[in-house]
Amino acid sequence: MRLPDPRDKPFHTVAETVPYLPEGIGEKAIRAAIDAGQIPSVRVGRRILVPTAALWALVGLTPDSSAADPATGSAATPKLTLAKGVHDNGDTPPAA
Repeated sequence: MRLPDPRDKPFHTVAETVPYLPEGIGEKAIRAAIDAGQIPSVRVGRRILVPTAALWALVGLTPDSSAADPATGSAATPKLTLAKGVHDNGDTPPAA
């Protein structure tokens, strides 16, 4: 899936963000990363919106780059580090 140009679609809901991030990172993990300040967001009422430009930065794209590696034709896998104690499924581990 190719990220849209930020000029065409400036924001995404949390649910719309999921397909652009690595497999295994779901809505709960994205919300936890937003709460931890790792993913920029804008709150409009109860809605949480992620700027498309922030998604581009998360996956390592710039307006002049392509989502696919020209050598292999495959999309690059972005690296997202979640807050300490947050699992990819969004669950917090039990207290030690």
